[in-house]
Amino acid sequence: MSDVNDSDARIYFAMDSEDEFSEDYEAPGALTFKQVQGTVIYTLDWTVGTVVEQIDSDPDDPDSTGSLLTSPPFQRRTAWNEEKQSLFIESLMLGLPVPPLVLAESNVNPNQFYVLDGKQRLTALREFLKSETPLRLKGLELLDNELKGRTFEQIRMQQETRSFARSLLAQPIRTIVVRNWRTPALLHLIFSRLNRQSVPLASHELRQALYPGRMTNFVNRRSGASTELLRARRLPAEDPRLRDAETLLRFIAFKTNVGKYRGDLRDFLDRVLKGGNDHFADIEGELSDLVTDMEAAISTTFSIFGKVAFLRYAGDRNKYMPRFNVGVFEIMTWYFTEPAVRSRALEEPEKVVEVFERLATENTQFSGYLTSTTKTRAAAVGRLEVWGTALGEALGMSLPYEDYERNFLPIAPRV
Repeated sequence: MSDVNDSDARIYFAMDSEDEFSEDYEAPGALTFKQVQGTVIYTLDWTVGTVVEQIDSDPDDPDSTGSLLTSPPFQRRTAWNEEKQSLFIESLMLGLPVPPLVLAESNVNPNQFYVLDGKQRLTALREFLKSETPLRLKGLELLDNELKGRTFEQIRMQQETRSFARSLLAQPIRTIVVRNWRTPALLHLIFSRLNRQSVPLASHELRQALYPGRMTNFVNRRSGASTELLRARRLPAEDPRLRDAETLLRFIAFKTNVGKYRGDLRDFLDRVLKGGNDHFADIEGELSDLVTDMEAAISTTFSIFGKVAFLRYAGDRNKYMPRFNVGVFEIMTWYFTEPAVRSRALEEPEKVVEVFERLATENTQFSGYLTSTTKTRAAAVGRLEVWGTALGEALGMSLPYEDYERNFLPIAPRV
């Protein structure tokens, strides 16, 4: 068994990749506001078919017929994989909103445009519509059964899928054009601002906008004020991206409605939040007590595991992985919200650590529950069952997971 309370243990906490915002864009240098003022910006709409015909312009080729130069010196190389390219194509086929292209008209070659924002989207269109080895769609979310593995030509030639090809080519793309810019530093500035400010909307940011109400306000307020929850998530303060709020909502949702979970986490959390908003006056007291018990559970977990609390133990590497694990958080808080379980665990913390590390090392099903998503009810409930059985045996208690669901929060119908 590893010594989890060893102060010399080498634990480094890493941010999730989606939380790492790059600061590596080129600075605008000696740009002044006078060089920014007077720039002409206008919008226009092109269809996908029109846009594709304008890729790629070559400033060194007088016979080039395109007008969109996708690789100015400040642009990135192609970064999207085939799945991301395919999802963008799917969005266009279905008429879902996509970000606008941002172009800058060349001051040297009239009607030629630098692509300031949108290279990855244009590259996806080129690979799908113009490449000699065209993109085959993969990883689609809504059209996978109809279009998986197909090229544009195959989709266009089949009667049952031809409408998707037509929809793609006719889909309009909003384009913002910058003209009369006076220095390349301005284009660097625009590119930098676009990339630093275009942070994708986090799941709970969207959820709170869709379902405002007293429960939503409660989750946001209590999560940001909970020193124990922030401690568990290794957050120095309330999180601007609401990771603390989503963690709290997940805890509440499973603790009060795990019996109704069917594998669609986003829909499940939406329904729990809406149900809470609709019935908040009736559940406020119990909800507040539940969060207090969660905080006690977090404190108990830190007392037992120390600095590796809520980290996943990798038995094959004999170490704790340096990243908060929501699965570990949920199994620990599920049982340690109960005073009797907390008290017994704190009497023999070494047994709790031993059984957790042994399960993670020897039980591949359990370790899989902590490394995979909760796309099925079996995965979400399975880790509670396995951990409860093993923990109960270690502590001399019976801990069936069903006994610890607090089902006071009515879940809303599908929304």
